[in-house]
Amino acid sequence: MQKHFLDVIGFHQGEKHFKSERKGIMRRKWSVILSVLFLCVVIVGCATKKMAYTPYDLNTPLAAGQFIQKTDNFVLLFDKSSSMDDPYSRTTRLELAKDVVKRMAATIPNLKLNAGLRTFWNDDTKLVYGMASYDKGNFLKPLGDIFWGSGNTPMAKAVLGAGNDMAALTGNSAIIIVSDFEHIEGLDDMRPKNLMAAVAKLKEQYGNRLCI
Repeated sequence: MQKHFLDVIGFHQGEKHFKSERKGIMRRKWSVILSVLFLCVVIVGCATKKMAYTPYDLNTPLAAGQFIQKTDNFVLLFDKSSSMDDPYSRTTRLELAKDVVKRMAATIPNLKLNAGLRTFWNDDTKLVYGMASYDKGNFLKPLGDIFWGSGNTPMAKAVLGAGNDMAALTGNSAIIIVSDFEHIEGLDDMRPKNLMAAVAKLKEQYGNRLCI
C-alpha cells in the first residue's frame, strides 16, 4: 500500500515535472513565433510603398450632363519658396504640393482647356508651361525640375503674371494657387497687402469671368 502510494506520488511528481517542462518549451516556442511575426511586420512596414492614387472618373458624369464645364482657361501658381522645404509628416511641403498637382491633373476630365503652370520664388515668377492646350504629361513635366525651394514668396507678382497670361483668351478663367501660404512677419515675404491689391486688380479687369 505504501509502495503503491509512493508510486502514485512519483507518478504525479513526474507528471508535474513533465507539464512544467512542456510549458517552458511552449513559452520558448511562442516567444520565437512572436519574434518572427514582429520581424515580418517591421520588414513589411518598411518595404510598403505609398499607395497609388486612383482618380475619380469625372468623364462619365460629365457625358451624362451631371457636370457642366464652366472654366475655359486656368493657370496654376506653384509656390517653390524656401518655406516649402520644411518637413511635413514624412515628406516636405514641396513634395506634398507636387503630389497635389499630380492628383489634380489626373482627375481633370477630357475637356478642351487652355492651361498654364507658373512658379514663384525668391522675388521672381516664371511661366513654365503654356499658355497652351491642356496636356497632362507636358503640364506636369516642369515639376520634375523642381527639387527645392528658395527665397521669399512673391505671390502678388505671380497673380499679376497669371492675369497677363490669360489676357488674350476668351471665356471663363481660373487661377489655382498651390502654396503653404506662410508669411513671416517682419520679413519681406509674401506681402499680403500687395497680394490683395493684385487680386483686386484682376477682379476689376476680368470681373465674374475669373475665379481665384
